[in-house]
Amino acid sequence: MTTEETLYDVVLLGGGTGGYVSAIRAAQLGLKVAVVERHKVGGTCLHKGCMPSKALLRTAEVYALAKRADEFGVETVGLSVSWSKALARKDDIVQTLHAGVQGLLRKNKVTVVEGSGRLAEPSGGSIEHGCYWTVETEGRAVRARNVVLSTGSRPATMGLPLDERTIMTSDQALERAALPKSVLIVGGGSIGLEWASLYADCGAEVTIVEALPRLMALEEEDVSEEIRKLFVRKGIRVLTSTKVDVAGVMGSRSNVIVPVTKENGSRTTLMAEALLLSVGRLPNVEDIGIDGLPIERSGPYLKVNGYQETGVPGLYAIGDICGGGLAHVAAEQGIIAAERIAGLEPKPYDSNVIPKCTYTRPEIASVGLTEQAAREAGFDVQAGKFPFRAIGKSLIYGEYEGFAKLVVDRSDGKVLGAHLIGPHATDLIAEPGLLVAGGMNLSELVHATHAHPTLAEAFKEAGLAVMGRAIHY
Repeated sequence: MTTEETLYDVVLLGGGTGGYVSAIRAAQLGLKVAVVERHKVGGTCLHKGCMPSKALLRTAEVYALAKRADEFGVETVGLSVSWSKALARKDDIVQTLHAGVQGLLRKNKVTVVEGSGRLAEPSGGSIEHGCYWTVETEGRAVRARNVVLSTGSRPATMGLPLDERTIMTSDQALERAALPKSVLIVGGGSIGLEWASLYADCGAEVTIVEALPRLMALEEEDVSEEIRKLFVRKGIRVLTSTKVDVAGVMGSRSNVIVPVTKENGSRTTLMAEALLLSVGRLPNVEDIGIDGLPIERSGPYLKVNGYQETGVPGLYAIGDICGGGLAHVAAEQGIIAAERIAGLEPKPYDSNVIPKCTYTRPEIASVGLTEQAAREAGFDVQAGKFPFRAIGKSLIYGEYEGFAKLVVDRSDGKVLGAHLIGPHATDLIAEPGLLVAGGMNLSELVHATHAHPTLAEAFKEAGLAVMGRAIHY
């Protein structure tokens, strides 16, 4: 194995969203940086997650809208989905973005090392008193003063064998050559609901099986109920408080049989052309050289402080391996780690100000505390809701289901949380996200003029609703 003479200031073990963003920020700060990546820079988000799935969701959205074209005075003939063209478009988008990430790394003079990397024994000192880290790949090793672990995650499979057609995770679903006519989706979180929305909009028969009492269990209860109601109206079958009997799952080349047990103990058997597992993700912490290091764990995840430090000097962790779960979380944590390594004093990571987005139709987005969590935290809570049905732009778009909701501290008017289900929710969450992150007051929202007609008016009206002053509802 050849060891490079170059000593890097920081090596990123993994070039996904967190890794490449952290590398670029470190390079901007004058540090010498390398990224070790076994597949392609951009990671899961770019190649197997956010970007390709949202490209296919856009296809489903356009098709669903086109089927309603007559409502808008547009006549269509012979409407259908060409899944092969949708997959090709998805691939083109991913390739364009991948080339962009490669170009950004070159522009910032970040060295990219291809291969599966793992930490070797530290040298040049001790873990406690400073050392050099060596990251080994197949036939090559690089040395660094600091290492950021950014190895990401993979879909959980419940121990079921994947065959890329009948039993699959989101990874295989992205490459499946044809749309299934029927699909069972296990898991009622963001990934499961996005695929349910996509498949249903493309004409498939969809059933969601969720072990918990409600879909989107981390969101506001009224948001969960709204998406359940709208999915059922769309023709999606929703089974909550229902568990899959994994040992009884049987797949063939043409279908899958899934026995399930409901909360009351009753059992039934479901059958579909495909089974899609969306039951969470597992961190990639195996065989990266950290066994034996004094790093605390929280379940399968690595524990870090607000600066992404593992407690081992010179060793940081970001993204899914420390429970991040979202691409923009990994990016934010990567920037914090880079600035900490460079000797700056970045603001520590705060999960409360991170927006969560689900790209169903309609979209779901939230930031900050739910109403229940705010009450449990001891706040004197006021909440206000405003329906998109009362927003003129929503009626013009023909997408008017859902609502905007604000959670506010009655004592000082501070915005504690915002929750949204409706058209373009994932874009609209940025405004209340700024209010939550900045600790801003409700009055600063309602005194800001919102252009008319726009979807953003929903949040100003929700703010007025908190005050009992909603104008249009």
